[in-house]
Amino acid sequence: MPNWPSRLSAIVLLTAGIGACDTPNPAATVPPPPEGFRYSSATPDCAPWDGPAIALHLANTPGSDSAGIAETTRPLLRVVIYPRGQGVAGKTYRWPSDPEVAAGYRCLTGESCEAAASGEVMLLPAPGDTVFEGSLRLHFQDGTTISGGFHATWHDRRMMCG
Repeated sequence: MPNWPSRLSAIVLLTAGIGACDTPNPAATVPPPPEGFRYSSATPDCAPWDGPAIALHLANTPGSDSAGIAETTRPLLRVVIYPRGQGVAGKTYRWPSDPEVAAGYRCLTGESCEAAASGEVMLLPAPGDTVFEGSLRLHFQDGTTISGGFHATWHDRRMMCG
């Protein structure tokens, strides 16, 4: 079981990483959130290959103070970043051009979610180890694009990856 508090500190504080490119401008500001998704939270997660990941959840309801936004919330945007090596903050993650770095989903109703055909998540340099700030742009098969900023509060939880 990963030690998430110390692993998060290492991920946030270090800036080397694989699969990320283009260091964002540290003076950049966070744009307004996507319409209908004004609240955001972040939690540890597992990558498809059972390595560490970070999940960002955006919704129109804030979720709980202790757990953040639940994955059952609808509508929901879910973006998962799969860091390899150290550090996620201060990086931009694009898929599918850089395979296996991130994935995005929109969950509008019921239990099913639609994967974004492509996307981009930019994480600004971390203001600390409890918040992820940045922007996202998700493109879906029907031609819809969802974009905007987020200020996601970190909600730690135990994860059993691997």
